[in-house]
Amino acid sequence: LFRNFIFIGIQMNKLKWLKKFLKDYITTLHPESRVNMQRLAEAYIFFEEKNFDESLEALSRIDFEIFHFKIDIRILQLKIFFELNFHEEAYSLIDTFRHFISNNKFISERYKINCQNFINFCYRLFRQKENRDYAELISLKKEIYKNSFNKDWLLKKVDEMI
Repeated sequence: LFRNFIFIGIQMNKLKWLKKFLKDYITTLHPESRVNMQRLAEAYIFFEEKNFDESLEALSRIDFEIFHFKIDIRILQLKIFFELNFHEEAYSLIDTFRHFISNNKFISERYKINCQNFINFCYRLFRQKENRDYAELISLKKEIYKNSFNKDWLLKKVDEMI
């Protein structure tokens, strides 16, 4: 639930509200979850504030063993790598992320499809960043509209390249 509040605050671009929410309620979490949840929230806030290096730093301090965080971290890392033009790192992460999703028995088929679509869209965005093709960008934009997973960010990146 707490994680969902973080993502709702990010999605609605209510960073001031989210910072206050964290300050007021982070202590209600179990101590083992508190630190990692705080770091995840900070990473997303830094990302939204365009402090990409600080966002990566916050991500690097999260306990990677927490299952839900594994996906959240990889998604945010891909976004940061895109913003920082870390193409090689992104391609490596895309490959490991694909394997993680396809080999994981604990992820629902629907969520797997959403993650796989996001990964594929990110891959295509990186390719377009290297060699822009207007027709491909328009096609990509249409395909993204049909999907809802991280749609706003993906569409924003396509629009920036058109």
